[in-house]
Amino acid sequence: MQYIIAGAAGIVFISAFVWYSLKSWKRWIVILDNAFRYHMDSINVIANEGELSTRSRDAFRILTWILKKQMPADVKSGLLGFRGLLYSQSAIQTAWNAFFDLSGNSHGLDMRLLRLLNTLISTLYSYYLLHSVVRWAVLPILDIRLLLSKTGRRKTGAIALFRDIELTIRSRHRES
Repeated sequence: MQYIIAGAAGIVFISAFVWYSLKSWKRWIVILDNAFRYHMDSINVIANEGELSTRSRDAFRILTWILKKQMPADVKSGLLGFRGLLYSQSAIQTAWNAFFDLSGNSHGLDMRLLRLLNTLISTLYSYYLLHSVVRWAVLPILDIRLLLSKTGRRKTGAIALFRDIELTIRSRHRES
């Protein structure tokens, strides 16, 4: 009898976790897709404000390349998950190289572009990890970080961006 109860409890727990994981994974994909769109829109707003320095134009080109060319190429070639994290020509590696290059010599650089690059790196990591074999461990961590960001006063960074996007999505669902 004890084994039957333990087996039933295990089946209920696994079923609940699979349900939670599927629901959470879909929600995070929507959040991250909106985050990529936010980055592209913000980059375009900065570019349309007027004169950009040479350094800012370089950052603009890099960010645009990552979002419009490199990321879609990674998705198409199956570089999501750990392969994308470890591959030297992935969008994440390109973003890190750009971040180190731009932050090392930020003279004349619009710092908003550097902050966008920083949050883009976090967004890329989240996206790649959600498409890896460790997604079952990543989902609860992302959800806990999102929950903590709702209770804290964090106003910047990728998790604050994800929080704001989720709140916008929820308010749209309530209105419809």
